[in-house]
Amino acid sequence: MFENGEAAHADVVKAQSQTSILQVSLKNAQAEAELAKQELASFWTRDVAPPLEIEDVFEKQTPPPDDFVGENNPYLHRLEFSLLEAQRNIFQAQARVARSARFPHLTLSFQYGLDSPEYCANERGYAAIFNLSIPIFDWWKARGAAQQFQLRAQQVDDNRAIAERTLSKEYEGARTRVRHYYGQIAELDRQVKLAEEDLKLSRLRYEGGEGSALDVVTAQNQLAQARSRYYTNLANCLNARADFEVASGR
Repeated sequence: MFENGEAAHADVVKAQSQTSILQVSLKNAQAEAELAKQELASFWTRDVAPPLEIEDVFEKQTPPPDDFVGENNPYLHRLEFSLLEAQRNIFQAQARVARSARFPHLTLSFQYGLDSPEYCANERGYAAIFNLSIPIFDWWKARGAAQQFQLRAQQVDDNRAIAERTLSKEYEGARTRVRHYYGQIAELDRQVKLAEEDLKLSRLRYEGGEGSALDVVTAQNQLAQARSRYYTNLANCLNARADFEVASGR
């Protein structure tokens, strides 16, 4: 357009500046992709330089959130609650052990045998020993230890209640995000198809001399933005589904 006298030199400089910015953005994206590939490969190999064969999940059809209907509160099966239950049982057992130290202990020992330096059946002996231990000075100490373990068990119950509220929020939040992003997939896909059709028509008008090159560039930009929104929403949907799987204890 500048060579035909249809644009000013400032427009050419502006286009060159935009091209330079996009080239830098492309190089940054390529570097980030290479670093992400190396980080992913480091989970199973030391040779992180070779390229990876990665399956493109964006080309697959996203499953609908139909498996969300079923058991109520599935997040209660997460391992965090099993750990809290084990801690509570430990503290309760320690509290019972501490309470047992406050009770009297009776020991009975019965002995039977020969009461003589020589073997003689008539020298048999019997002995019964009773030992009664009553805690007096250690009673308050045992009582304090039992109360301490009981309070720690109650603290575990409070932590469980907090965990239930927190994990319930995470579970419901993940389910809401999955449904939200999945509900936008069809509309964004329709926008991409409309942008593709607009680009096709813009090229036909340009080739037929009825449209300008600027219309074609604008249509290309709109198509790129529509595809970006579509894939961003699809990635958010997949991430939300992964968060939902974690939140539901699967």
